[in-house]
Amino acid sequence: MNQLESLDLSSNNFSGIIPPSISALNFLSQLNLSHNKLSGKIPSGNQLQTLDASAFFYNDGLCGYPLSNCTNVTPAQGSFHGGNQDGNGDWFDDLWLYIGIASGFIVGFWMFIAFIMIKESRRMSYFRSIDRVYDWIYVKLVIYSARLKLILARRN
Repeated sequence: MNQLESLDLSSNNFSGIIPPSISALNFLSQLNLSHNKLSGKIPSGNQLQTLDASAFFYNDGLCGYPLSNCTNVTPAQGSFHGGNQDGNGDWFDDLWLYIGIASGFIVGFWMFIAFIMIKESRRMSYFRSIDRVYDWIYVKLVIYSARLKLILARRN
């Protein structure tokens, strides 16, 4: 990766800061990070100073050379309250999302099971409908299989 010459990451909806390690790419002659949601200061480096400003256009929070000077300070990469700079949010938010999804699935599943198990007529009609769908799919597969065999037999 150290000998990378061209990198186009435009229009990918990336957010956060540009990693400072990108300035270590000494052979980088073309870079395009435009049309993203990047913010913070553009890292300074040998090759990054020679790039055209259009490589960083349409990133509202981005500043530094070759764009305008930075007037605001962005939070640090690992700040707890600001979330991750890569747009993934806090791990705590993700944890609650997964807990909510799992509990919703469990409650919904057991409500469905209780609904069909409480009354015998519901249970019987549910399993009959599953049998009807299974039979319908089986018949369709047999018909299509027979048609396919007939078509292949006519070709030979």
